[in-house]
Amino acid sequence: MFKKDVYSGRRATLKKMISKGIAFFPANNEAPFNYPSNTYIYRQDSNFSYFFGLNHPDLVGIIDFESGEEILFGVDVTIDDVIWCGPLPSLKEQGDSIGITDCRDFNKFGEYIQQALAKGRQIHILPTYRADTKIQCSEWLNCHINKVQEFVSVELIKAVIAMREVKSDLEIAEMERAANTAYYMHTTAMKMCKPGMIEQEMAGVVEGLRRGGRPFAVGRRPCVVPCHFECGRPDLAQPRPPQRAERRPHDGLRLRCRNGELLRLRLHPHHTRGWRVQHAPARDL
Repeated sequence: MFKKDVYSGRRATLKKMISKGIAFFPANNEAPFNYPSNTYIYRQDSNFSYFFGLNHPDLVGIIDFESGEEILFGVDVTIDDVIWCGPLPSLKEQGDSIGITDCRDFNKFGEYIQQALAKGRQIHILPTYRADTKIQCSEWLNCHINKVQEFVSVELIKAVIAMREVKSDLEIAEMERAANTAYYMHTTAMKMCKPGMIEQEMAGVVEGLRRGGRPFAVGRRPCVVPCHFECGRPDLAQPRPPQRAERRPHDGLRLRCRNGELLRLRLHPHHTRGWRVQHAPARDL
């Protein structure tokens, strides 16, 4: 995450560009692939990340363009979370980290929006691209799922585009760091394409680099020490306590550069033959 002044400044800029209504930005949900607790690597909604910075689900950010009010709706830490993950920041602490003092229960968000609609307030949302988010919005807005599109605000879309198309020095630095990581992933995979090397080992090393690990040689084959026990050689990893201060992103390529629009690269080891990879500064991408 950037410092909280960055997120506060972005929200303040947006409030200057729109004068009426309320905008809400829902965080992405977890995406399970065979049962609810077994999920893909979490990917936050980039617009929520841009204005609110936090990197986990069950959050909604509110900006009231008329009163200037900013609210973070979320789920507070439970004893089960602490048992599973260790000490975690409370919802209030997460709000403080992004410059928001008004933090409320996630389950109260639907009631908040219904009250705003009852008062005739204009609701601004950005286009939804995930089915589960669209279902949530239809429930919050108390409308058919096909009517959610009617709340999409062209004014908000234009304002967000105008802000995000101009990159700050902080964003450019993150983009360049991500580009370097992508280069390192690809060139490492190409160097590993040797007789006797199996796909599992190559994929493990590249995945470890993507998740922020550092390569080193063990015998004849390189290994990676990742941030967690998520490679084929857990005996080589030094454990680190789980961190959900902002649920530390697993994807090294997207750490903070999601806000810089850099696309995540996925590498399949069979596709490395004949590739020519050149490093280019992020400004040139």
